[in-house]
Amino acid sequence: MAVFSSSFVSLYSPCLHQRTSNAQLTKYSVPIRTHNRKYTIVSAGSDIRREAVVIIGAGIAGLSTAVSLHRLGVRSVVLEQAESLRTGGTSLTLFKNGWKILDTMGVGDELRSQYLEIQGMVIRTETGRELRSFTFKEADQTQEVRAVERRTLLETLAKQLPAECISFSSKLQNIQKQEDGETLLELVNGTQIISKVVIGCDGIRSPLAKWMGFSEPKYVGYCAFRGLGEYPNGQPYESRVNYIYGRGVRAAYVPVSSTKVYWFVCFNSPTPGPKITDPSVLKKKSKDLVKSWDSDLLNIIDATPDDTIIRTPLVDRWLWPGLTPNASLGGAVVVGDAWHPMTPNLGQGACCALEDALVLVQKLAPALKVGPSAVEGALRAYQNERWSRIFPMTVRANVTGAILQLENPVVCALRDNVLVPKLIKLGPMMEHTNFECEPLLETKTLGPSSPANKMSVMYSLTCPTIFPAKRTLTSSFISFFHRNPPCVTLLRPNVSFASYAGASDLDDELQAEEVALSGGRQITNYTGVQLEERVEEVGKIRLDTWISTRINGISRARVQSSIRSGLVSVNHRVVVKSSHMIRHGDKVECTISELQPLKAESEDIPLDIVYEDEHVLVVNKPAHMVVHPAPGNTTGTLVNAILHHCSLPTPSFHDHELLSDSDELSDTDLDESTLNHSFGTNETSIRPGIVHRLDKGTSGLLVVAKDEHSHAHLSQQFKNHTIQRIYISLTCGIPFPPSGRIDIPIGRDLTNRIRMTADTGPTKCGKSRHAASRYRVVEILAGGGSALVEWKLETGRTHQIRAHAKYLGVPLMGDEVYGGTKNMALSRLQIKNSSSLHSHLSNIVGKVDRPCLHALTLGFTHPCTGKKMQFSCLPPVDFAEILTGLRNISTEKIKGS
Repeated sequence: MAVFSSSFVSLYSPCLHQRTSNAQLTKYSVPIRTHNRKYTIVSAGSDIRREAVVIIGAGIAGLSTAVSLHRLGVRSVVLEQAESLRTGGTSLTLFKNGWKILDTMGVGDELRSQYLEIQGMVIRTETGRELRSFTFKEADQTQEVRAVERRTLLETLAKQLPAECISFSSKLQNIQKQEDGETLLELVNGTQIISKVVIGCDGIRSPLAKWMGFSEPKYVGYCAFRGLGEYPNGQPYESRVNYIYGRGVRAAYVPVSSTKVYWFVCFNSPTPGPKITDPSVLKKKSKDLVKSWDSDLLNIIDATPDDTIIRTPLVDRWLWPGLTPNASLGGAVVVGDAWHPMTPNLGQGACCALEDALVLVQKLAPALKVGPSAVEGALRAYQNERWSRIFPMTVRANVTGAILQLENPVVCALRDNVLVPKLIKLGPMMEHTNFECEPLLETKTLGPSSPANKMSVMYSLTCPTIFPAKRTLTSSFISFFHRNPPCVTLLRPNVSFASYAGASDLDDELQAEEVALSGGRQITNYTGVQLEERVEEVGKIRLDTWISTRINGISRARVQSSIRSGLVSVNHRVVVKSSHMIRHGDKVECTISELQPLKAESEDIPLDIVYEDEHVLVVNKPAHMVVHPAPGNTTGTLVNAILHHCSLPTPSFHDHELLSDSDELSDTDLDESTLNHSFGTNETSIRPGIVHRLDKGTSGLLVVAKDEHSHAHLSQQFKNHTIQRIYISLTCGIPFPPSGRIDIPIGRDLTNRIRMTADTGPTKCGKSRHAASRYRVVEILAGGGSALVEWKLETGRTHQIRAHAKYLGVPLMGDEVYGGTKNMALSRLQIKNSSSLHSHLSNIVGKVDRPCLHALTLGFTHPCTGKKMQFSCLPPVDFAEILTGLRNISTEKIKGS
C-alpha cells in the first residue's frame, strides 16, 4: 500500500556556514574531516545557553522523540524553524508497529477514537477488473491499520509536552563542534545553544545530516499528487483501500474518518519538474492522469479543496554499509527522514520514524545519567539496531515502487495476471509491520548522588529467627534468600541504599528477588519507600501525579494517602493537599505511609436474586456495581451486600489485599488465590463467597458460594473451564469475519496498567496468559454501524471480551478504556447512515455510560447435587434502550442466529 508522508515536502535547506565571527567563540586549529566534510572545534563563552538534549525539527520524528524523553523524565528542547506546527499535508498510514509505539507514548487511543480502522484492500486495474481483495487480518489477526491526518498526529504529540519545550521560529544557521565533544548550534535569530546531544529530526533536507556528511536523497523517477476529500455530511465509502494499477500511473483512495477520504495519484516523471503554485492546476493535472478511471476517485478529487492538494517528488537514501556515514557523530544523531528517507510504497515512513524515536530514547535516557562516553555508545547502539531493519525496508520499498510504476504493456500484463493475483503472499507482504518495543519505563540507573537531585529508596527485611537486628541487604543475603525463601517477610522500611555507582545492578536484583519471594507476583507494598528529588519538569503539575510517576508501580491512591498523612513536604513545608501544584525546581520529600487495616462492612443492599439454595446464590449484578472492595471503593460492592444477605461476619484486611478496577483478577486467578481462604471468617478474606467476577460496568449473572465446599467445587469448575458463560455486547462496527474463535493470549498492558491487551509480544504485554473466546454476530444494527454480538468464553481472563473485541477492531460501545468511546461509536454509525439520522444517532450514543456488555447465560454443575444448572436473564433497561434505538433505524438478523 502506498501512502505518502508530507514530511517528504520540505522547503528548509539553509546554508551551513563554516566560519563564525562571534568573538565569544575561540577557534582551535584542529581540522577534523568526516566524509570530506570539514568542521572546526570551538570553545564557547559563558553566556551561551546550555541544554542537555536539543531536537531539531517538530515533525513526527522530533515530537515523538521529545514525548518519549518526557515520559522518562528527560528534558529536551525542540527547535522548529516555522512559526507554528507544520500542520499542512494530508494523511499518513500507521500499521500495527506504529500503533504499538503510540500506545507506549500514551496517545494511541486518543487517535484511534478519531480515525477509522481500515479493514482491507481491493486491487483493480484501470479498467475496473478486480485483481485481488483481502482483509489485513487474514494473515495476521493482530494487524491494525488506520490513516491519520498529519495535523492531528502532530497536535496530539505536542499536547503531551510542556509548552516551553517547543521553540518556534528557531531556524538553524550553523553547527560547530566544541573541544569537549559537545555541539554548538547557532540560530538565525542570534541564539546560541550548546548541547550534549543533538538529535536531527528535520526531514530529508536535514542540515545536521548534511553536516555529518550525508548526501542529498535521490529522486526515484516518479511523483505523487495527494489530497483529502471532504464530506461534511458523511462520506459514503467502505473502510478499505481501493487501489488502482495503470501503466506508469497508479492511484488509491481510502476513508480516513467519517467525513474525509485520502487519495493519491502516483505518476512517472523523468525529473521532479517545476514547482506548481496554482492550486487549480494541481487539481486539473491530477484528474487528467486518471480521467478515464474509477468515477469514485474523480469525485473524491473534486471534493478536495484546491489549496490542500500537494505534488511531491519522491526520494530515498540507501544506507550502504561502509559507504554511508554513521547515524551518529559524537553527540549528534539523525532520526527518521533525516537519516533514511524512503519511498512510501510500504506505508512505513511515519512508522519507522516512530520506531527510531522509541529505540533511540530507550538507549539514550539511561546513558545521559552516566556520561559522554555512555551517550556515544548508546547512539552507536541505536544505529546498529535500526540499520538492520531500515536498510532492507528502504530497498524493498524502492523495488516495490519500481514494479508498480511499470509502463511496458507485456510486463504490466504479467504483473496484473500472475504476480499480484497468484504469487504475492499476504503474510510475507506484511511482515515488515512486525516490531516489538520495550515500554517507556523510567530507568533506575544510579550514579553519584547530587544535592539537587537525589533519590533514596528505603528497604528493610524482617526475619527474627535468623537476623536479630536490621542489616543492609547484600548480594550474599540475596543468595541466601533464594535458598531459604519461607523465612523472609519483605516489608521495605528503613534501610537506605544511597545513590552510588553500581547500585542499579543491586536494584535489579532486589526487584527480581521480590518477585521470586512473592511467588512470581510483583510486590506492591511500598511502606517506607522514600523520595527526595527536585522537580525537573517545566510548568505546573499536581503533587500526587508527579510522585506517582517517580515511584514505579505505585498507585495514586497510595500516594494521596501518604500526602494526607503529612508525610510529604515541598520545599521543607508539609503539604496535605494532593492537588497541590508544584513547579520546576521545587524540592519534594516523601515517605510512603504504612498500610492501614480496613473492613468490609455488611450493608443492606438489594440483590436481584435469580436462584438461591443453602449452598449457592445466583445474582443478576447491575451495571456500575463493583464485585469486591477496592481502594476508594470499600462500600456499596457486591461483597458488602452478600455479607448482609448471608449474615457473614465482617472480614478485615489491609488495603494492599484489595484490588482496584485496574488490578481485578481473572476467574482463574481467583480460583488459585482464593481457593483456601476466600470464604467465611478468615481475616485475610476480602471476597467471601466470590468465585468469579464481572467488571464494574458489566451487568448480568454471577454465582456466589455460600459454604467452603461449594466454593472449592465451583472454583475447580472455573479452573477446568467447564462453566458455561454466554455474553452479549454492542460493538462499534461489525466484526469480520462475522463469526470465529479468537485464541490470543492476554496480558497487562505495560503502557496503561488499567488495560489488558491481546498481544503476544513480550514488551507491550506483561505476563500474558492463554485466552480463548468464540463470537458470532447475531444482528447487524443501524446499517452496519453496530452489531449485537454473542460471546462464549473458553477461559476467564481479566477484561477478556473487551480486549478481544478491541483486537478484532470493534471495541464495545461505551468502552472508553479499549477505544469504544462515544466519538468512535458515533463515527461508525454516522458513516453508515444518512445525515438526516445523525442527530438521532447522537441521542442514542449519548445514553451510553458504560461498556455495552451483559452476562446473559450462566451454567454450572451444582456443587452438592451434581445437577446441571443453567440460568439466563435479559439485559437491563439501559442496554435494551440502546439496542431498541439502533434496531429502529435498521436491523438484519444473521442466518442461523
